[in-house]
Amino acid sequence: MKIVLQCWSSHDDTCGCDYALVDLTPRLARLVLRRIRVFRRLNAKDTGLSDMRWWNCDAVYFSPWGSDTSDAPDEKETERVERAISMKKGEEIVEVADAFALGDKMEARTECDRMTVREDGVSFSCIPKHTDVRITTGTIAVELVERAAAGDRTSVGRRQQRRGRAA
Repeated sequence: MKIVLQCWSSHDDTCGCDYALVDLTPRLARLVLRRIRVFRRLNAKDTGLSDMRWWNCDAVYFSPWGSDTSDAPDEKETERVERAISMKKGEEIVEVADAFALGDKMEARTECDRMTVREDGVSFSCIPKHTDVRITTGTIAVELVERAAAGDRTSVGRRQQRRGRAA
């Protein structure tokens, strides 16, 4: 399943990293779940642990309007991607079709890409190339990761969004 996450920046500019695309395959989901179990075991021994981070490049950072280092993407491609990833106010995650692909010139160049696991799920972070800006994503809830690990193809992204609004 493919997930698009909202991104936040440590600076006013997202440097072409407005969103992150994660292909949450069963293999990646099992890796995330294994890491969450490690986190939970260590957290049980030391509650001062807030998260754990691993170097990881599974998130592809992008902007439908183009990265800072590229010319603007084709207008039709931008509109197609905007429709596919439309999020309502307060949402930070949306499931997209498996066929979803980024248009030319949308992908940002990043470094220091990481996966961060916590008790409740997984998020990602990076630094856009040639900047000191920190980008972080929304969190994929553990329940969604579990469904992905099991190969469940139901509309779990929408369920997670509804649950987030009710909270």
